[in-house]
Amino acid sequence: MADPNKYKSLSVQKEDWEKLGQLATKTNRTRSKMIGRLIRFFLDNKGVKANGKDKSSKSQIYLSKM
Repeated sequence: MADPNKYKSLSVQKEDWEKLGQLATKTNRTRSKMIGRLIRFFLDNKGVKANGKDKSSKSQIYLSKM
């Protein structure tokens, strides 16, 4: 069991936790790995790319060509 002094609890609706478990099983991952992937996906789609390039830079280049 996780050490409660080290980690905070996560409040999730039961249905969402079960769906996460189904997705994790389907993709052969743990729930923890799925949460990590969701966080990375969220950050990538907010403009903060893993390779250090901003998503908005493409739109700025496109607009400057107009």
